[in-house]
Amino acid sequence: MSADAGEDDGPTGLAGGYVVNALLAGFALASLAWRDRWDEAPRRAIGDGGPFVAAGLGLAVGLALAWLLPRLRRFLPRLAIVEAELRRMFDGRSDAAIAAFVACGAAAEELLFRLALPDWLGVPVAVAAAAVVNSAVVGWAWLLPGLAHAAAFCLMVDAGCGLLATATAGAVANFLMIRRILCRSDA
Repeated sequence: MSADAGEDDGPTGLAGGYVVNALLAGFALASLAWRDRWDEAPRRAIGDGGPFVAAGLGLAVGLALAWLLPRLRRFLPRLAIVEAELRRMFDGRSDAAIAAFVACGAAAEELLFRLALPDWLGVPVAVAAAAVVNSAVVGWAWLLPGLAHAAAFCLMVDAGCGLLATATAGAVANFLMIRRILCRSDA
């Protein structure tokens, strides 16, 4: 594949990612509406400590995840392939475009895996579903870290930290991971 062909994948990949995020969020919201559970969204959105505590906690968790992810790279050889794809998808994009994409993805993921699925099918099913979806992308070696990540985020929401905390954590970790990939010369 030529360099030009790889560059052509970027907009398609971003557009596809936005479509997937919209489908995840749409399914989550339709699930809540179908089961007449709209009241769960505002109840779990911010968390018991308020927006500053939720966002601060999310920032701290996101920074910790961004620090941890590169250390897992040697245990997950497929992560190098995923990182190369992310590099191609986001190369030449502004920080604002990257931030918008990861924020949309984090919001969609939290709506589905931390709000709608736990409310509908229970936390164990939501954790398993999130881990399987992420492992299908990163590789099955990610299954145990994926289970731990999904369980920790579900526990954060159940403990009253709110979807804002987990969405912030996911967005921060993903943004910093993408920036690290784009700044590295070996990715």
